[in-house]
Amino acid sequence: MNVPTVEDRLELLGVLVGAYILFTVVGMVLGQPWSTAQGGVVAVIQLVGILATAAVAVLLVLVARGENLDELAAKAKQ
Repeated sequence: MNVPTVEDRLELLGVLVGAYILFTVVGMVLGQPWSTAQGGVVAVIQLVGILATAAVAVLLVLVARGENLDELAAKAKQ
């Protein structure tokens, strides 16, 4: 049985932490914290916070994997 080896352990750690944060974001969305908010402004702030957390998690995974963010931004503009 061939067990894959990881040369850069920080890459593995970054990907695992990013994945954990993304699972946390899914849990926050499924928990619907905005349903208990008294006002609409509070719900919007909660949703912005959830989306910002997801963005940080995705960037963490991309940086940990060594992706070139300039190339990804150029592809997104096309």
